[in-house]
Amino acid sequence: ANDNSTTKNDTGGPTYLHQRLVRSSEYLLRFADKVQEHLFNGGALSPEAAASAFMTRINQINLPIRAQSARWGDNQRATRPYTRGDEWIKERDRLLDDFFPVRTARLLSQIKSRRWFPSVDAPVFNQHGGKVAADFKLDMTTSEGAVIYYTVNGQDPRTTGDPPEDIELVPESYAKKALVPTEDIGTTWRTQLKSEGFDDGAWASGNLGAGFENGTGFEGFIDDGLVFRDAMWGVNATLYMRIEFALDALPGAADALILSARYDDGFVAYLNGTEVARANADAAEWNSTATGSHTDSEAETFVEFDISAFRDQLKIGDNLLAIQAMNSSAGGSDMLFQPKLVLTAAGGEGGVVSPDALLHSSPVSLGKSGVINARALTTGGEWSALSKATFLVDTEPATAGNLVVSEIHYRPAEPTAQELAAGYNGRTDFEFLEFQNIGSKTIELTGLQLTSGVAFHFADATIQLLAPGEHVLLVENAGAFAMRYGAIAAERIAGVFAAGSQLSNGGEEIVIVNTLLPEGSQTVKSFSYDDAAPWPTAADGGGFSLVLVGAEANPDHGSAASWKASSKVGGSPGSADGQSDGGFDSWLAGYGLNGADPAADHDNDGQGALVEYASGTSPVDGGSALELTIVRSDADEAVVSYTRPTGGAPGVVYVLQQGNSMQEWIDVSSSAMVAPDGEGMERVDVVISPVGNERYVRLLVRLQ
Repeated sequence: ANDNSTTKNDTGGPTYLHQRLVRSSEYLLRFADKVQEHLFNGGALSPEAAASAFMTRINQINLPIRAQSARWGDNQRATRPYTRGDEWIKERDRLLDDFFPVRTARLLSQIKSRRWFPSVDAPVFNQHGGKVAADFKLDMTTSEGAVIYYTVNGQDPRTTGDPPEDIELVPESYAKKALVPTEDIGTTWRTQLKSEGFDDGAWASGNLGAGFENGTGFEGFIDDGLVFRDAMWGVNATLYMRIEFALDALPGAADALILSARYDDGFVAYLNGTEVARANADAAEWNSTATGSHTDSEAETFVEFDISAFRDQLKIGDNLLAIQAMNSSAGGSDMLFQPKLVLTAAGGEGGVVSPDALLHSSPVSLGKSGVINARALTTGGEWSALSKATFLVDTEPATAGNLVVSEIHYRPAEPTAQELAAGYNGRTDFEFLEFQNIGSKTIELTGLQLTSGVAFHFADATIQLLAPGEHVLLVENAGAFAMRYGAIAAERIAGVFAAGSQLSNGGEEIVIVNTLLPEGSQTVKSFSYDDAAPWPTAADGGGFSLVLVGAEANPDHGSAASWKASSKVGGSPGSADGQSDGGFDSWLAGYGLNGADPAADHDNDGQGALVEYASGTSPVDGGSALELTIVRSDADEAVVSYTRPTGGAPGVVYVLQQGNSMQEWIDVSSSAMVAPDGEGMERVDVVISPVGNERYVRLLVRLQ
């Protein structure tokens, strides 16, 4: 607010900005979240961080201040010059010892007093993020009287929107039963429902309040059926009231349960037999009197009693609200009691509980690494600032042994007409690098840097944890990628190539290091790819990508034999080659055949869609079909050959069968000889033994 430069066009400068800030609860909530982030993460509000920054500047001028003191120390004081030791060092020590240690608390107090920061404490974790063991249990604490909501998916437990409407369990006008006792009738009147055996058939009935008035004042509050002047005035100061009501769903832990009452002069209230509120009342004998007075004018206004602590007394189905109302004396000239019971859904000005949020009631087993977000919520609807921490559950750093470069798309297909219309004008817009965790634990990517080829630092990534088997992507243009590959694949993007870098079409060196590893073991991958044979040439202009073969075995990335062309144009970013986030179903979708019959022959070439998928051919191109050939045949054996995508199509089982008729078939148990062609396909040769003078062979494919 001291900087007018950003608000000089607004009337009032900083004052106007301040007024806008105060009027906007959303701005204030964001401000509170940022303050809380600094507090928990050792930011600028931390006394230690502030003192450290102060000492950094002090050390910079430690020597020059001597010359300053010598030259100008007597310029401002005639009696004795300012000196480095008597003034400057003393002031330095005063700030370090007396100012910074208490400044954070004072600052928080100041902004809380202006209602810029919530009065309810943000949840405090028993460990604020970092590495934890597999059996670690996360616990959270906050201010007394508040509950904690948290999420494990990185979302805010508070979402925008108005809270649901209040539920009037007992409205102001609602069916009631009332009785002025003439003797002690025990306690079953306040504990038992009619369905449980209590008989209140002889009690008076009405919908408004109960009591009496000798003059005027309570008109409109007392029901005609609940007037007890003769039974109370001069006879008994106590009146019993019973209200049965139904509940369809139990309240949440942060929902407010409010009992409101017009009363003259005191009462004790019970919910399903448990006392929940009292006013001007001590012992509740059958003929008790109130211990104080609540005047007629006071009695005409509902007084609220927060009984949220007794939410757990509510139950699905029928419930009982019972009240012993008391006059200040049996001779009192008037008396009134009229209740209502309201359930207010959790939430306030700052929003409501998110559907993703979980209620914290006991220590939480995390199960896997991720971001935990938590907020406290009071029954009055006040949200705390956000507590946010990243937990690394049983993780390990990314190393040469657990991380591979699983796919390289250095020369994608040309943009389509739709992509050109969207402004994506070149092949390079669709480049990507894919990484895979081949280890048994979640790995941390934070320290990874690409230092040759394309540039990127995973400290800036949106994905910094990679579970076993998962893939993560770096792309040249996130918008272009999402348009070509869809939202599901785009969810695996960790970031965009930095500094305008791109993958070279002619091949280049890729170097990945992890700066958090000990020196000598920081290089995670260092290799070069190429666009010329023996490297798969289909990746150079044909729109295919380079895919690491047998990634789980961590093959030599610098060997051409470790790579194949992808099984389809565009590759399979974010998933295994050919899988495209769904195997056969996704393959069908790629050809516009969503949900098609696996046996349907869409291109009239005699082969169903599943056979085309298994053989790596197109289901909409009649010129591409599986070929099963007998390479060699004699009296002793035959060799049968077929082609398929390298490693087989994901999710497909291949079974070669033979028989001496077209009715009976047996599986061929002989081992196969496999020869990759370097273009994403492989030839499979199977040796079979004779089963008669005539032989029939067939290839059976089925989905796992």
